[in-house]
Amino acid sequence: MTDVLVVGAGPTGLTLACLLRRQGIAVRVVDRLAEPAKLAKATIIWSRSLEILDELGIAGMAVDAGIALEHGRFLDGTKELASTRTDCVPGTRWQPLILPQEQLERLLRERLATLGVEVEWGAQVTALEADGDGVGATLLPADGRVECDRAGYIVGCDGLRSVVRSSAGIGWREHAPYDEVFQLGDVEAETSLDPNTVHFLLGRRGISVAIPMPGGLLRVVGYTDGVTPEGNPDRDALQQLLDDVGHSGTTITRVRWSGTFQVVRRLADTFRVGRVLLAGDAAHAHSPAGGQGLNTGIQDAYNLAWKLGLVVRGHVADKLLDSYTSERRPVAARILKLTELQDRHVFGARSPLARTMRNTALRVVERIGALERKVIPDLAQVTVSYPNSPLSISGGGRRSSYIPGSRVPKITFDAADGSGTITLRDPEPDGSIRLVAVAARGSETGLAEIEAFANEFPGALRLRQPATPLPDGGRAGLLIAVRPDGHIAYRGPCAVTPAFRAWVHATVSPPARLGALHESLPAHT
Repeated sequence: MTDVLVVGAGPTGLTLACLLRRQGIAVRVVDRLAEPAKLAKATIIWSRSLEILDELGIAGMAVDAGIALEHGRFLDGTKELASTRTDCVPGTRWQPLILPQEQLERLLRERLATLGVEVEWGAQVTALEADGDGVGATLLPADGRVECDRAGYIVGCDGLRSVVRSSAGIGWREHAPYDEVFQLGDVEAETSLDPNTVHFLLGRRGISVAIPMPGGLLRVVGYTDGVTPEGNPDRDALQQLLDDVGHSGTTITRVRWSGTFQVVRRLADTFRVGRVLLAGDAAHAHSPAGGQGLNTGIQDAYNLAWKLGLVVRGHVADKLLDSYTSERRPVAARILKLTELQDRHVFGARSPLARTMRNTALRVVERIGALERKVIPDLAQVTVSYPNSPLSISGGGRRSSYIPGSRVPKITFDAADGSGTITLRDPEPDGSIRLVAVAARGSETGLAEIEAFANEFPGALRLRQPATPLPDGGRAGLLIAVRPDGHIAYRGPCAVTPAFRAWVHATVSPPARLGALHESLPAHT
């Protein structure tokens, strides 16, 4: 039986499959398309996603293939309203990148192949049947022979029209439908637009966005109020998008590819029903404003992978998976709301008063530095936190920078046992939750008790003791739990307190049937 069946071979499904295989999980990946999509959909990879790609060993290749995104500019005709640096995301070495989605998918497929898994193209899931021990999936492969596969878990990464979501009976609620039809194309052009810069061209009757692409191409996307195009736009139609917003510095000479789309705003009622889970566009859909869709799907995969890994390998009970919805659905709901507000008040401002208010607001946020200080880190998804998660618990003690739910600071320390240097934010090689214990100054009280307690949960918890105190650790000692995704799960004094015991049993309680532990394949690196 397959441990995890991943349905959908886009960035979300491929990332999830790679992360699971690195933990030794048996994964099967199927996609209903006959072959990989050749058209660029999403184009921007933000910092948090690049960190994950770096963990998979392909971030450098992505950077080599893409274009650095250095600036964003908002213009009303020829008048600049605001400009911001986009390559100033704090706390990370990875800055945003322009790379067509199909090129990212190719890198992920190649990485997955090195982990022993090939995507099965032309294999469509037609039905699901779940029970307490697994999920049965009816597949219609490319050869037309009906196949029944059984998996421990199924993750639907199969997009807006998710068969997995509908088969599981998960609600798919619509929010604020968008009437405008967007036209887009990748074009060759003579242009005065700045390189390495995304230009938001705000007109009186519509908007256009111009994005530089690898190979010297320009992505043009936008709409004009009241215009419903028939068929894919040609050179003249895409040129008209630029002309209608008052931009005269670009002449399109050739269209390489073009298409149309309408924005869908929807959110699944839950991201999990039993052994069926959703991620990416199968769970949430929103405006492409800010380049959040692809990146949010990759974050879904990263959040889910470590939890599934611990569950499938038999180290913890599958109630841990309940936290996936409680953590990721609010993130998706917030992005849906923010992109809706941006579409309405920035891109959708039409009356003279609304345009004046928008233009003034853009100038103000630029002048006070809010774009670089707040908006760009938010878009880069490095500020995502889970303070309300059932996994985020404060066990008391002094306030510090180690806040449950937030990303742990990127701190490096030498292990007290001489095993080497550890970066606090990097995951443990075995996928366990890292406990970091620092005794109170002049005392070793609590360390032995914590070690003995952690040893009761092999594979789920791993204790690390720094050779020297951590920054902002305080004099009274410190115990923190760092999840494999780099978020702090617990913070408290250096002791096995009732709060710490309660957190451990709520988070990593072992499966009820200890005799059915998963015999995992050797972990891959």
